[in-house]
Amino acid sequence: MDHNDLLDGHYVEVYGGGAAIAWSLLLGEYTRHVHVNDVDPAVYAFWASVLRNTDGLCRLIQDARVGLNQWKRQRAIIARPDDHSELELGFAAFFLNRTNRSGIIRGGVIGGKTQEGAWKIDARFNKPDLISRIQRIAGYRSRISIYNLDAIVLLRRLLASVPARTLLYLDPPYYSKGEGLVLAPLWSRRSYRNRWRCLRD
Repeated sequence: MDHNDLLDGHYVEVYGGGAAIAWSLLLGEYTRHVHVNDVDPAVYAFWASVLRNTDGLCRLIQDARVGLNQWKRQRAIIARPDDHSELELGFAAFFLNRTNRSGIIRGGVIGGKTQEGAWKIDARFNKPDLISRIQRIAGYRSRISIYNLDAIVLLRRLLASVPARTLLYLDPPYYSKGEGLVLAPLWSRRSYRNRWRCLRD
């Protein structure tokens, strides 16, 4: 962004997922406004909850009993998204991201269903840290736009309205596994480094 004179402009992430780069650029004050899109309704519901129902989402995280019964409940919500509120769906996406292997929402639980692995279901569910990160992002809500659109629809809409000083980042999901990988890089430093390296190059 510095090299291309895009500092203090806009940043658009068409395939948002965990939007690691968007949050890094925004919180680091490299960009004035970020636009984050994801066509998956559960991922969108999570980010919508972060911005529009921060306290409710944080309360659900704080009160959650992290175990297999809760995991099964959240999987059932993901399976029937239209039967649940935006907050319920967003929390389900978050809970499964934190309790499934590699953060894959539709993946298997950490430690397996017998919980005999070296890592247990709660290995990545540090409540104070997760709540703090959510609250920090929510503090920038006036500088964040989120969308639940097909990538082509979003591009057609935004390219006519964003300022010239805009960085557009296209990082599509894997073709054959894309629908199961959403949110995988939500809080992963390694994923962030890899994605930033591709962007930089």
